[in-house]
Amino acid sequence: MDMGPKNLILGKPIQETFKFKGNETTKIHVVKLSDGSVQTLDAGIWSVVFHYGNSYMRDADTIVTYVSHYTDPKRDPLTVFWKKKLLNHDIFTDQNSANSLARFIINLKDGTVKVEELYVPEQGSVDFPQYNPLFKGVKENRYTYLTSVFGPKVVDENYKWTLKKYDSQEKKMVKEWGPDGIMSNEARFVADPNGGEEDGIIFMMGYNWKEESTSLFVIDPKSMETLQEYKLPSRLGLHFHNSWWSHEALKDVLTPEFI
Repeated sequence: MDMGPKNLILGKPIQETFKFKGNETTKIHVVKLSDGSVQTLDAGIWSVVFHYGNSYMRDADTIVTYVSHYTDPKRDPLTVFWKKKLLNHDIFTDQNSANSLARFIINLKDGTVKVEELYVPEQGSVDFPQYNPLFKGVKENRYTYLTSVFGPKVVDENYKWTLKKYDSQEKKMVKEWGPDGIMSNEARFVADPNGGEEDGIIFMMGYNWKEESTSLFVIDPKSMETLQEYKLPSRLGLHFHNSWWSHEALKDVLTPEFI
């Protein structure tokens, strides 16, 4: 992929900023933090990854990383939100992005990369993988939560984008969250520091396209049921990315009215 930072600064269309090389394979660069050395491995396939799930060391020579990736160089994943696609019903409901949830197993000893496809949606894509952050970079997690976008093939009064829960032991999606009419954004898992993998809460911004309103949903990661809904005073569009900080972490930078 060629990236043009100048075009990004100038506000040019994203397709002019990121240009994919469809005839090449994906390279993975592993940096050893202790000495700055770099090992480059070839994945052997064309793969574009925008968002990663958990990554961890299986052993001294093996890195495992979960990804949502796009594998068809003829289908530019950056074009899904083109205005002309969003305004055409037939195109809007035919968003096959050649996307999947996959696991890359990176062998530093022999320099190979094994790609395991875990879940391939029939329509649209599953992206923005989330998991219990207590597992981040240190050990294998069982559950990964992904936002399913452009999934339904028909736009009706129940049209929605959902949050799916993938179980790596069962090797399938085991639960799904999504009220009718709600278009889910990126989820955020807030862990219970004293709990297990499914203990905590998930924050999710959801856009109600029928009411043209936005709510913050609080979801139980275990049951995938709504715990609370907070309707915002003003409408927000589809804002996928988010972060979360505890009050304790922000107390030194908050203005007095928020303390």
